Amino acid sequence: MSTGTFGLQLTRFRRTAQLAVARSGLEVAPEILDGTRAELEVVTAQLAGIRDDDSRPDLRLASVLGLTPDQLDFLWAVVARAADPMLGPILALLSGSDAKRGLSVSHYATIMGLDSARSQDLATILSPAHPLLRHRFLVGPHDAPIDACTPLTVPPRVWSYLRGDDDVEDQLAFAGGRVRVPHDAQFDAVQLTAIARLVQAFGSIDPLVIVVEGPLGAGRRTAIAKAAAAARRAVIAIDLGRIVATPRALEEALAAQMRECLLADAIPVIAEVDELIDAEGDRSQRLQTLARALETAPGAIAVTSAIRGIDLGVRGRRVLRVEWPVPSTDARRALWISALGDDAARLESGVDEIA
Repeated sequence: MSTGTFGLQLTRFRRTAQLAVARSGLEVAPEILDGTRAELEVVTAQLAGIRDDDSRPDLRLASVLGLTPDQLDFLWAVVARAADPMLGPILALLSGSDAKRGLSVSHYATIMGLDSARSQDLATILSPAHPLLRHRFLVGPHDAPIDACTPLTVPPRVWSYLRGDDDVEDQLAFAGGRVRVPHDAQFDAVQLTAIARLVQAFGSIDPLVIVVEGPLGAGRRTAIAKAAAAARRAVIAIDLGRIVATPRALEEALAAQMRECLLADAIPVIAEVDELIDAEGDRSQRLQTLARALETAPGAIAVTSAIRGIDLGVRGRRVLRVEWPVPSTDARRALWISALGDDAARLESGVDEIA
C-alpha cells in the first residue's frame, strides 16, 4: 500500500467503493469485508495525520479554489477513477457503463453514504461558475449540460499535479509556457517606468485586464515577468500565433492556461492577440472566446499587442493599457555587449552601429 498522499487517497476511495458494493447486496466473504474495513481505517488515520501538511498539493488547491472537504474528496474520487486501474471493475458494479466515462455526483454520494444535506452541498460544484468547472479541473461531455447524473472526469494534468508534478502540460509548453527574465536583461528609464505601472496593476484589488502595447520582439513578455517577479509570482504565457485557428482549440488552450496558473500561482499572459483580428479588423468568434476568458480569469491577466488601442471586447473588467517602447540605444548597446562577451571589445565602434 502506498503511503504518499496520492496513493492513500486512491486506496481510500477504492476500499470505500468495495464496501459500497457489499452494501448493494452483492455477497462478499466476511473475511474480505473485515480486511477491507481494516485497511480503510488505517488509510483514513494516515490521511488524518497529514491533514495539516502545507506541502500537500491537494490542500493548496482546495485553498485556492475554496473547496469544502467533501468537494475535495469528490475531486480525489474522480482522479481515482481516472488514475487507478484497479478501480474500474469495482465502479462498473456500482454505476454500470457510466464508469467508463467518469464519476457522477449522484453515484459518488451513494458510494460515500452522504446524507441529504452533504449531497446538496456537494452538488454546488455543478454550477458553471464554480471554479472546478469554470477552469476545467472537472470536465464532462463537450457542449452538454452537466447535472448530478453526468459522469465527470479530470484532465491528466490535474492528477499529475496531485502526484507532485510541477511541469506544465505539453500543449501549453509548446504554445508558450513559463516566462523567465534573462539574467542579463537591460531596461532603460522609460521601460522601468512601464514596469512600475505593471507592478502596481498586479497589486490592484480590482482584477485588471492589462494590455501591454508595443512592437513585436521588444520584450513585452519579459517586462510582464519582471513585474510579476516583484510580487513573487510566476508568469505562464500562450502565444496565439502557435495555436490552431479554431474557436474550440483556442477555448481549450485558454482553459489549460488558466488552470495551470491556478496550480502554479502564476499570472496568465496571452501574447499576440493581434492574431485574432481578421484582415478587416472585425471582431471574430475567436476574439469573443478570448473576451470571455479575460473576464473570467482568476485575478489579473495580461495580454500583448502590437496594435495600439486594440478592442478586446472586454466589458466586465477594467482594461489598463501600458505602452512598452523599444529599448533605448544605450540599453540595446548593453545587451549586445553582454551577448558578444569578449568579442565586444574587438568590435569597438561596431557595437554602436549594431545597436
